[in-house]
Amino acid sequence: MFQADTSVSMVSEQSGEPHLMRAFAGAARVHYQGERWGLGVANEANVFRVRDIQGDWDVMVAALYGLDVSVLSADGYVRSMVSAGVAVLLEGTDIDEPGEVGFYVDMRPVTFRFQIRPDLLLAFSPISGAIVVPDPGGIPIVDAQFRTNLTVEFF
Repeated sequence: MFQADTSVSMVSEQSGEPHLMRAFAGAARVHYQGERWGLGVANEANVFRVRDIQGDWDVMVAALYGLDVSVLSADGYVRSMVSAGVAVLLEGTDIDEPGEVGFYVDMRPVTFRFQIRPDLLLAFSPISGAIVVPDPGGIPIVDAQFRTNLTVEFF
């Protein structure tokens, strides 16, 4: 199946300070889902704002490439998924150069799935979490995102 999803971080945290609507993401996945377990590959564009040393906001863009593992429960109406892989910094700041490579982890403990047609499914994750670290060296960029996800799945 092919999955396209969008994520918004209702609340994100940077350096222990929470912020509203600070991060957005769009992803495409190719995912094989068996009766219970699934495996796939993910490609995500992650855009988030961070405060620099002077207290100004900088916009960061990272490309995330990784693997998904999922498990279905409740007769397929609920999915739990974890993704992990590399994060490549595409748009940096004055001290963070584009091209830096780090990692990410995306955890979606509960996703509700709704069959619309035999070949179309909508999924909603009310709360999920992602840790995006596109630049782990020097002064590392570590972005904790608490997300809400909406996914469209095509079979």
